[in-house]
Amino acid sequence: MANTADKVLLIGLDGYDCDYAQQMMARGELPAIATLQAQSTNYRLDHGSAKRSGLAFEHFSSGLSPQAGNRWSAVHFDQQRYQAWQEDVRFEPFTRYLAGNTVVFDVPYFKLQQDPKVRGIVSWGAHDPGTPLAGQPSSLLDETLSRFGAYPAPQWIYGFAWPSAEKCKAMGAGLCESVERRSDIVNWLFGEKLPDWDLGITVVSELHSASEGLWHGADPQHPLHSHPSATEAGTGLANVYKAVDRFIGGVKESFPGVTLVLFSMHGMGSNESDVASMALLPELMLRKFHGASMLKPKPRWIQSADGIPMLAEDERWRVPLSYANSSQQFTQAAVEFAKAVVRKIPKSHSMALPSFAATPRLSWMPAIHYQPYWQHMQAFALPSFYDGRIRINLQGREGQGMVPLADYSRFRDELGEWLRGCTNIQTGRSAIRGIEFSNNAKPLTLEASDADITVDWDGAALALEHPDVGLIGPLPYRRPGGHTGGLGMACIHGPQVSAVKNATRSAFDVVPTVFDLRGEPYPDHLSGRSLLQDQAI
Repeated sequence: MANTADKVLLIGLDGYDCDYAQQMMARGELPAIATLQAQSTNYRLDHGSAKRSGLAFEHFSSGLSPQAGNRWSAVHFDQQRYQAWQEDVRFEPFTRYLAGNTVVFDVPYFKLQQDPKVRGIVSWGAHDPGTPLAGQPSSLLDETLSRFGAYPAPQWIYGFAWPSAEKCKAMGAGLCESVERRSDIVNWLFGEKLPDWDLGITVVSELHSASEGLWHGADPQHPLHSHPSATEAGTGLANVYKAVDRFIGGVKESFPGVTLVLFSMHGMGSNESDVASMALLPELMLRKFHGASMLKPKPRWIQSADGIPMLAEDERWRVPLSYANSSQQFTQAAVEFAKAVVRKIPKSHSMALPSFAATPRLSWMPAIHYQPYWQHMQAFALPSFYDGRIRINLQGREGQGMVPLADYSRFRDELGEWLRGCTNIQTGRSAIRGIEFSNNAKPLTLEASDADITVDWDGAALALEHPDVGLIGPLPYRRPGGHTGGLGMACIHGPQVSAVKNATRSAFDVVPTVFDLRGEPYPDHLSGRSLLQDQAI
């Protein structure tokens, strides 16, 4: 067994928002985290524009930034067949380059098979796990499930609850129960079953799920904060944070003397992207470049007095789409492609829409249903979980490219300027905070997960209006919370670490710090530098 003083235990807090947590700590509601921070070296972590990728824990598990890994989104685009799908883990874990024994539990985007010396379990209850449920050795998974069971609240990992106070209450309770079960597994796995670890890694995902589903209850400025469900949502989110605080206090008590690293890659906030990126932007592009329309908002949404459409308690988020204006046929090849990549969709994500070229894992998202038009448009919106992402149909790159390479820069600039004409009808202001172009100097080599244009929305646009194509929407909220929060954090508690308070560093500095704490050099291909580089350890 490794000496206790040499052990390093990392706890990733997926979806932890520092500002919200600080408010709770000021009220004495997170005593374990507050005490740990007071005794530790603390940093604020800047994830930068990489936060938009939605791949925070792939960045951690691989130690690679989007630039280093050349992966900009979980959505992969096949430029020859005009198909898009969600792609799982692509990179090997950073632990391959570490000596000693590593044990992991529920770390997203961590493919156990790519590091045979690691023992543990992945995808037990992770939010966006990026890899299937697996154990290494396989008998470990069987024993864990036999002792502790499956994840208690799978329906709330991507839960849709805001229309119902009852569902918000159930979501909060289910996620709290899941944190408690997670605590039991971690204490058994790291303390009893596999105690000979040198490096332990676990990630708590319930804060991510709770923030996306219940944020309107915590943010007084949220447009849904006056909804009848907001009180239960606020209570539920706070209770999940308290459950995570108890989890951390228990870990600290169970593993005294180890170097404990608590970290989050970035914070959370109000959702500003779902409706605009998943539905409004694809419709906007269709109207501009194809002269057709698919989006058909319900009359009662259009008539909503305050511009915020509501859903009944038992309604799901379904976007009505019509194919009446389409002259395109869904090809058998597209259908066969869809069958080849079929994956089970969580029930909470299902949509009453036709099945065709859309890969089933993305078929709940409106953007994918514009797919039959893409090859006939000069530019189109890719499916996106976060900021708006536009791909230019470029000759020599896309299979049926329409925009000549010589016109690429002019076309891209003019489209970016045209997009700025969109108004958010709820605010009366421009719907767009910023437009970013790919920094790839050779557009013909743009990576399959990248976009030519990225749209940063200014607030939650539930409807867009453009002088050239008219009103698009309104549509109801999907997730109240999103990845719009501020900085993440790292808290390092151990005998080797000197005191630093809240210096700001890169979120990519966490992995190199692990190598430093283990006394090993980190490979040159990793992104970032050790948080302890400027300290004597």
